[in-house]
Amino acid sequence: MHADAWAPMDAVADPHDIRQVVDYEVIFLAIRKLEGNAHCECLESSILEVMDAIFGMSVVTSAFISMHKPHVYNGQGTPVISLSMTREQWQKTKR
Repeated sequence: MHADAWAPMDAVADPHDIRQVVDYEVIFLAIRKLEGNAHCECLESSILEVMDAIFGMSVVTSAFISMHKPHVYNGQGTPVISLSMTREQWQKTKR
């Protein structure tokens, strides 16, 4: 999984204060939490769980997540699902 979270620098008063910036540990822990989930047919469901964690940080305005499923075609191809959302789009999703 690859996850990007964007936050405008002008929204951050102190870029050295972890409480004001994108905390990558939040993203890491959300990804690790997926390991405990039951098998899921749709990668989008897992991606949206990580989006929830990312948008839980108020400074984030948009995010991009890409998830690979390498074991599907016995090494013949790797399906990848990517979602890009703004905070406004995320707020409208049904979770």
